[in-house]
Amino acid sequence: MLRFVTTADTEILATAAVVGRLPDGFPEVRCANPGGAPDPAALLDDLLDGARVVLCRILGGRRGWPDGFELLRERCAANGIALLCLGGEAAPDAEMTALSLAPAGAVAQAGEYLRHGDVENIEQLLRFLADTFLLEGFGFEPPHEVPDLGVYMPGSGDMPIDEALAMLEPGRPTIGVCFYRSHRLTGNTAFVDGLCEALAQAGANALPVWSYTLRRDANGEVPALALLEGHVDGLIVT
Repeated sequence: MLRFVTTADTEILATAAVVGRLPDGFPEVRCANPGGAPDPAALLDDLLDGARVVLCRILGGRRGWPDGFELLRERCAANGIALLCLGGEAAPDAEMTALSLAPAGAVAQAGEYLRHGDVENIEQLLRFLADTFLLEGFGFEPPHEVPDLGVYMPGSGDMPIDEALAMLEPGRPTIGVCFYRSHRLTGNTAFVDGLCEALAQAGANALPVWSYTLRRDANGEVPALALLEGHVDGLIVT
């Protein structure tokens, strides 16, 4: 009965990890990435079968899936399905909120869960949707904050930059590896582990940093690059 349409595969991975943790009797949860569906109508025919709540998060907002989004909203409106629409950025997308078929406060709350979208927040998001729109009584916790930036060392996990630097082998060049925070939060780090292992075999240290964005902040800096500045001889951005 709960449907999640998202252009972020990491959110689908997180949701898949959560489903097995949900209590008995929890409403059916299904996900889809519309980017891989050439026929939006066929996708929605299947996805909306039995749906009562749809959460739609599209990178680029309405313009990221124009034909499919219009059809999704039309069908939800015709069938009385609650539709919560979000853009793909951290800041709320006013247009998507206005196009939602749900209270603005609920849309904002869903956006906060996804803004800090680790597995725990995704679970609480699904519980929130079930209790709010389907009047279930499973209970949910408010979103908890997750940092925008961190250092991850394969085999050791997250740690302060000083501790990571202490693990590097002297005399070797150090290569910074930047990857998206969403991969870290959903445990999708096998590609980072493999890349760091390949760098080690080639004779280099690897210093991986995860970040919500590589855009400049209000001070004109890219935080991930500022964190690595002075510590690396080269950089790989995934």
